[in-house]
Amino acid sequence: MNKAILILTLIAIGLLSIQTIANFDTGFHLATGKYVVENLAVPLYDVFSYTAQGTRLIAHYWLSDAVFYLVYEATGYRGLMVFAGFIGMAAYFLLYKAGNRFLSGGMAPVLLIMLAFLTFELWVVRAQIFSYFFVALLLLLLEKKKFVWIIPLMLVWANAHAGVVLGIAILAWHAAVWMIEHRKEIKNISGLCRMSGYRLWMYIAAAGATLLNPNGLESLTYSQTISQSVDVLQIAEWKSLFYYIGGTWQSVAYLCLMVAVLAVYIFGKCKTVWLSGMLVGALALPIISIRHVGFFPFLAYLPLAAAVSTMLFSFERVKRILVPAAAVFLVLLCGYGVYRYATLTTLNHHVLPERAADFIQEHTLEGNMFNTQPVGGWLMWKLWPERLVYYDGRNELYTGEMDAELRGIETGLLDPSAVFEKRNIQYAVLHYRDYFTLVPAQPIAQLFARITRENDFKLVFWDDSSIVLVKASGPNKAVAEKFGYEHISPFFIKNGTKQDIAAEFDRALNAAPDSDSVRLTAQNIISQF
Repeated sequence: MNKAILILTLIAIGLLSIQTIANFDTGFHLATGKYVVENLAVPLYDVFSYTAQGTRLIAHYWLSDAVFYLVYEATGYRGLMVFAGFIGMAAYFLLYKAGNRFLSGGMAPVLLIMLAFLTFELWVVRAQIFSYFFVALLLLLLEKKKFVWIIPLMLVWANAHAGVVLGIAILAWHAAVWMIEHRKEIKNISGLCRMSGYRLWMYIAAAGATLLNPNGLESLTYSQTISQSVDVLQIAEWKSLFYYIGGTWQSVAYLCLMVAVLAVYIFGKCKTVWLSGMLVGALALPIISIRHVGFFPFLAYLPLAAAVSTMLFSFERVKRILVPAAAVFLVLLCGYGVYRYATLTTLNHHVLPERAADFIQEHTLEGNMFNTQPVGGWLMWKLWPERLVYYDGRNELYTGEMDAELRGIETGLLDPSAVFEKRNIQYAVLHYRDYFTLVPAQPIAQLFARITRENDFKLVFWDDSSIVLVKASGPNKAVAEKFGYEHISPFFIKNGTKQDIAAEFDRALNAAPDSDSVRLTAQNIISQF
């Protein structure tokens, strides 16, 4: 029964970790991976944008990106989705093995699925999934005292994602706990060396191996490098979990889970300095930044498993009911996972500017492009090397003047006309809907109004993810004349007859048949005539 529950748990985790590709940054990861594979070199300076070309690039994720690109080349987008889900399943299996010292029966998989449940959506095609995996592997190696293997692990991790700094912190805490436990025997440096044997050198070598990457120490200090850009642009994923409380049910649920895990650990009878430190880290990371919630299950599992193992004798009768019930639940969950996978779309056209990029390529738009920050990563993947982006999610590139320029344009504090003239911008791709409410964002509406009125730009494409505008008097004049909308937009409707407006909505829906924004706006406007 216990083995069956484990297998069902891992299958469920794997299936539910498969996510539709809908993350903007997946684009720049694939573009970087393509560059690495085709050039057999790591880009140290930007080649993907015209605004930051030649600027120092800290591609701390280069190895992950190369893997993603190779998987894409072999299996396509669908294979990428499955690959990310497989990494999730493998990570939780390693975590289960790491916790065997405390809990190995049917209750262990139950705890795994409980911790994993709120993080399935994080297993996307982004480099941090490798950090989740490597945390689990590091904990397993530490539990099994396989110190020699930690060195190559840290070397690979340092070239896969900047999250290796968490690995260094875990190693440092493990070393500190060992020294605390042996403080009576360690009187001086020679005593430390004598007591630790090769272990001390393994710690030092593993930490030193993290510097063996193309960016050296800059990979380890990446979060500090981008902090200014994050603050200027108010990047949501870097904000604390508390920022989202009251805004999303997931944030409230996650906070409740954190409190529950803390309560179980407090009432458990297996408290050690090592486990307590791990739990403190697990609780602190999401509070520092919502993007770190994915680490919580991996850091919290060992303390939770240890606490639950001391309670099982008190809940033997409950366990007899809970384990079979969990088996039934997991069978149903696996069934749902299979159904969900069969109906899962590969690319989310409601989020990614896939069709906007196709429009740009099909009609060979010329000149420099302006784009808002979210869509830059995917446009980079779709359009490079023929076209370069204005801005994207690689925050270290745009610290300072470029951050201020984009923020000024989006908020209306900076005249877009001057920037468009300076940059010789001939077309623009705007992400126009609020991330949470999905309604047109007011700052983008104001930007749209200004550049259509003052800079002779015309809307030529509109779907849920983005809008494309071209300068009517520039090299894309023919595209503006053929595809330009005179009456409709996501923000307002210009005067026209019902027939003319309806015809433009029909044309927009033909270009983006599944666009909820176009369809609902059309229904609302046409019904008013």
